[in-house]
Amino acid sequence: MLTFIARRLFATIPVIGMVAIFVFLMLRLTPGDPAAVIAGDYASEAQIAEIREKLGLSKPLVEQFFIWSGRALQGDFGESFFFKRTVAELIQQRRALQLLLHPMWWVCDAPHVHDCWDAALQHNFDRQQQHLMATEDAYGPERRQSLSRPGGGT
Repeated sequence: MLTFIARRLFATIPVIGMVAIFVFLMLRLTPGDPAAVIAGDYASEAQIAEIREKLGLSKPLVEQFFIWSGRALQGDFGESFFFKRTVAELIQQRRALQLLLHPMWWVCDAPHVHDCWDAALQHNFDRQQQHLMATEDAYGPERRQSLSRPGGGT
């Protein structure tokens, strides 16, 4: 079981890398100059150049990626240009709400997830059938039929 978990964790590394590259490119290759947007409509070229230098936008794209990913790995997500505060402060501000909602998940959803996981691990088809019956009660027979077909369900 530990080797299975280790293999799965190791397999996530390329996925995380590809997602990081995709997110970075989405942020950097959007139309328009981010420095000009941040500076505003009435900013001078000198102010835009200063912002571009502060953000590191004058460096090559590969170097920008490694700086961005290195800071993200350290937990430095930069500063919000709209709120004029660090992203870490904004996350911390909403931490109380997260702590409130987290126990609600354990009460509402975790038992259902545990039952499905348990049935899948034990190949307990009676329990899976009970889940399908409950789904029929909640959504009607059409949904149960789509779930019982191989590859069914949406």
